[in-house]
Amino acid sequence: MAEPRDLCDLASTKAFIVPVLSATTASDAVLSALISGVSRSIEAYLGRELMAQTWTEMRNGTGQNRLALKHFPVIGVTGVTIETSAIPAAGNPPTQSWGGYTFDDRFVYISPGFLGSPAYFPRGAQNVQIVYSAGYITPGMIAVAGLPAWAASTAYAANAQIVAAGYVFTTAAGGTSGGAEPAWPAQFGASVTDGSVAWQCTAAAVSLFAGAQMLPDGIKVAAMQQVALLFKNRTRVGDTGTGEGPQRVTYMNQALHPTTCAMLSQYRDWAFPGDVY
Repeated sequence: MAEPRDLCDLASTKAFIVPVLSATTASDAVLSALISGVSRSIEAYLGRELMAQTWTEMRNGTGQNRLALKHFPVIGVTGVTIETSAIPAAGNPPTQSWGGYTFDDRFVYISPGFLGSPAYFPRGAQNVQIVYSAGYITPGMIAVAGLPAWAASTAYAANAQIVAAGYVFTTAAGGTSGGAEPAWPAQFGASVTDGSVAWQCTAAAVSLFAGAQMLPDGIKVAAMQQVALLFKNRTRVGDTGTGEGPQRVTYMNQALHPTTCAMLSQYRDWAFPGDVY
């Protein structure tokens, strides 16, 4: 049951856990839930969402010639507006003699010359709007992009997923679809009956962003490790250890394993003093 923001995939995670779970589907639902939960936890630790998507960001002008964007790496910028003035693209590298905006993987810059405007983002409250795309191609995006479309009179297994009307629909119990396509609800959590199948809208369908980088291996491995840890520890939730005296073994009860944090530290948003947010 993949979600676009998942930072590792089910098959790789099942192969990572020892003993390997590739030959069984008995734990798929639990592992899928852990993958999604761990992915959200890692994003919270890093301070940003990682899935490639489009953002519209309102920012305070800083009086500087650049603004750090909240989400990165930046894939492209499609619009910069200061107050009510649309700023043209100068190109990467700049190609216009009269100035405009340009960007790199973290910052958007403004260069002088556009209609006599100064070479900086003028100070003000929420006076700059930037429309841009940023993030990585996640394993969850790849899984969702590869889901099949709905088919009539088809047997679906439990936890099957399809894409219909721009959304991902999941069935918990499975069943056989009807002869005619149902009216798909466009609301997360909404359900629809289709023959003997009950579908629930669980995510938005995604397309893979051209030019976006693949999610770094360090983040994927960190996610798999944390999922494996939680899966192995699920039978002793709430326990701090076992045994007594010198024979006592204490369990680790930190939210993220120290080695997981170490793998993630290079991707954390430490922020640039005076520039970010």
